Amino acid sequence: MLDCFPKWHYIPYSSVDIGRSIEHIYYASHCSGPKEILYKAGLENIAYNLDRIPEYNLIGQTAPEIIGHDLPFKLLRILDQPELIDSLYADDSMKHALLVYRSFAGVIGEGIPSADQWRYLDRLYSDRRKFEGLEFNRSFYMHLRQPGSEEFIDSYWRYCELYEDLKIEKRMKIPKIDDLLNATEKLERFYKYSKESADLDEQIRYRKKIDSHVYEYSDDSYIVTMPGSCADICKESIDQENCLMDYICDHALGETTILFLRKKDKPDESYVTMEVKNRKIMQVYGRCNSLPEKEVYQFLIEKYSKDKSVLIDQGSMKGGREL
Repeated sequence: MLDCFPKWHYIPYSSVDIGRSIEHIYYASHCSGPKEILYKAGLENIAYNLDRIPEYNLIGQTAPEIIGHDLPFKLLRILDQPELIDSLYADDSMKHALLVYRSFAGVIGEGIPSADQWRYLDRLYSDRRKFEGLEFNRSFYMHLRQPGSEEFIDSYWRYCELYEDLKIEKRMKIPKIDDLLNATEKLERFYKYSKESADLDEQIRYRKKIDSHVYEYSDDSYIVTMPGSCADICKESIDQENCLMDYICDHALGETTILFLRKKDKPDESYVTMEVKNRKIMQVYGRCNSLPEKEVYQFLIEKYSKDKSVLIDQGSMKGGREL
């Protein structure tokens, strides 16, 4: 069938869609009006559901002429997907789809977006006021071609909502796809902290005020600072891909102390996270709980520990527990 009549654009229907299969063959095999044109244009879902589309043109000679509403053929190919076909069932949703398409035609390129990719573009357009300044993310868009990516869309928008609600500094970037679910979970936890424990930030700020002289330090290469808020710890946890958020309450209560070690020339860029407890450095880790460069250990042993009169747990020099 596929080889003998390629212009029919017949597809391998499943056994449960035998009725659709017969209809496709019937309308595509002879002059039969709008459905023949749509089937031969490769728009089988639109052809099958044509009666649900309002005010279609019975005498149109092309797919765009039949459907109307100034919808270009490429947009029809996008909306022909089973998950998106209902956009053609009402005038308002068709107008909306056209606005989305016109807004992102330049980034869509030559290919046809998957249903998840289209949902992302739709949501980005629809929520442009709520998420003002949120730009199209090419790597995220490309990832949405993979099957089962719908959860990433939900996680992405939840991350953005939390990002806005928590008023996190704009320099925090959207995590990479592989980190997104974990980062969103961390923001959910931070959001819970901010709602249920309003005094946490105050306690952390107070700790920094009274203890900064005890723990903070700098030389020509490195800076050691204390977090000044729950958001600081949250950002560090996301940037470092570790479970540092588990330590928010303990740090706020003074049961342990979380410190950020930065390079002097990049003071705002996450680099190494430390834990000090009972005047002893217990943990020293880079991103993903990796071991820092040897220069970091030299700095801690030769300068920081001596200046601040803290001991160094031998396990921390070999990895110790994981943040």
